[in-house]
Amino acid sequence: MSVISLDSERNSFDVVENLIQHNVYSSFGVLVKTENSLGNDITGFENLKPYYSYTGREFDSESGFYYYRARVYDAHIGRFLQKDVHNGIAIGPKTIINKYIYVLGNPVRFIDPSGEFVPDVHGNYCGNQENRAEAGGGSNPDNPPATDSLDEACMQHDLAYYDPASFFNISDSYQAKKQFNTDSDLLYRGTLYSIESLSKGNFKGVVAGVSIAAFGYTLAIYSSARWAISEFGDIIKSIFD
Repeated sequence: MSVISLDSERNSFDVVENLIQHNVYSSFGVLVKTENSLGNDITGFENLKPYYSYTGREFDSESGFYYYRARVYDAHIGRFLQKDVHNGIAIGPKTIINKYIYVLGNPVRFIDPSGEFVPDVHGNYCGNQENRAEAGGGSNPDNPPATDSLDEACMQHDLAYYDPASFFNISDSYQAKKQFNTDSDLLYRGTLYSIESLSKGNFKGVVAGVSIAAFGYTLAIYSSARWAISEFGDIIKSIFD
């Protein structure tokens, strides 16, 4: 039995909006059934295979691949044929480990119209949304508000880190302390969210919470050491001054 994914059933209409055919796809985009307007199974008729197919992307019947703008996709293996040029995000480990993966292996939840998709792990800011933080986070009317306390923690974390130069500035004790506080908050909020999700049987929420908590913990180690070094430097400087 094929899992029905996002946008896995598509209808084709004529100019007066009469149904021409109905197409059903497997979870990763293999065309499994085509019906005409009368409901008859016409699967296998090559000339009737849709050009704009699974998730609205172009299908090349000669190669059997989909054109996803930045990359070419093979639905039979559920993978892109070209490597993702994006570096990936730490709170989405699959985006770093597997550069050929399609929508994190979860077509039931995600689609990728451009071939460059990196999903939000949670809410509007836990994921690949640094650009929103750089533009002022939720205080910017062009950006969506944080969805909950965990999403708020992610937004504040991005605001603390969005300047790349500040990440490596060991002498800036104020910035290091600010980043440590947001790292610790990610660890705390992520842990709480994963526990709450577990109590509700929300497995995806557990994974998101654990991922964000682990991300916060990893960065907290760095920022705490950086904070300690900068504070020690300030003490030494005050002695000799």
